[in-house]
Amino acid sequence: MELDAWQIQSAVYDANLGQRATVRLSTKADRGVDAVLGRIERSVREAVDEADLRLESIAGVTVGVPGVVTTTAGPVTQWRLFGWPTLELVQALSLRLGLPVRMENTGNLAALGASVADVKPSSGRLLAIFIGHGVHGGIIEAGRIAYDSAVTFPLISHGVVSAQGPGCPCGQSGCVDSLASGRAILQQVKAGLKNGADSMLAGQETVGLDDWRKAIKQDDPLAVLAAREAARHLGTLLVLLIQRWQPQQVVLGGPVVDAAEKLIQAEIQDILAKHLNSLDQGVPPLVYSQLGKAACTFGAAVIMRQELQADVER
Repeated sequence: MELDAWQIQSAVYDANLGQRATVRLSTKADRGVDAVLGRIERSVREAVDEADLRLESIAGVTVGVPGVVTTTAGPVTQWRLFGWPTLELVQALSLRLGLPVRMENTGNLAALGASVADVKPSSGRLLAIFIGHGVHGGIIEAGRIAYDSAVTFPLISHGVVSAQGPGCPCGQSGCVDSLASGRAILQQVKAGLKNGADSMLAGQETVGLDDWRKAIKQDDPLAVLAAREAARHLGTLLVLLIQRWQPQQVVLGGPVVDAAEKLIQAEIQDILAKHLNSLDQGVPPLVYSQLGKAACTFGAAVIMRQELQADVER
């Protein structure tokens, strides 16, 4: 399952990681904790029903959230996103569903999913970044999520790429999530429209990511400009992360990347070649994920299967 401020996506996978069913509901975070918990429970039960299964046949639930997960059973510090108090989400969902529940960062799960679906298992250390409404990703080492105990916020979402960038709830300024995410792209598009920029989107009452994606396909100048700006910030982040983690491969994906893959690829390849080659460091291969919106839920299935296999081995 993937949970954020806008959407709850639940999916059912079999033991071979085949998706049996998926259900999406709006989060409606403004209704409060109990209402959202009810919608999470509903999404799980509906997904199980769509898969023609009974809840008792489900081995467990993995929830992907956009914050730092301190332990699998403890609170997650993503409540700034919702404006909620600390909540034992794992315990609350387990009581409602009668199933084992674990929690993990959304980006870590998406990266784990990419390590299984998009590259060969022998590819070594993997860096994966996905861009939708937000930016998220993770590092995979030997088929497992790699953690950095030195950070108290998601390593990739809150990588600083511009000291002059906007402030972030994490306390920093210029985080990539505020400059290269779908939200950031829409903010730039809306600012351009307000200033009279030439665009097929001019005159629309509202502009969303679907509108931007359609405009990109038509080579709309404002949509392209916003995509190039996002790609520039993403490229800056990649340079920093590649220097630090030395990955053998990099996976990029998510709805924003899917919509403007060729444009983003050209911008990023140029930035990586310019900066990494000047440091006598090679540019790792870029792979574009085929998982789309299923990256997090697929990764959730992978980590659940890993835990079940570990239980059997013990």
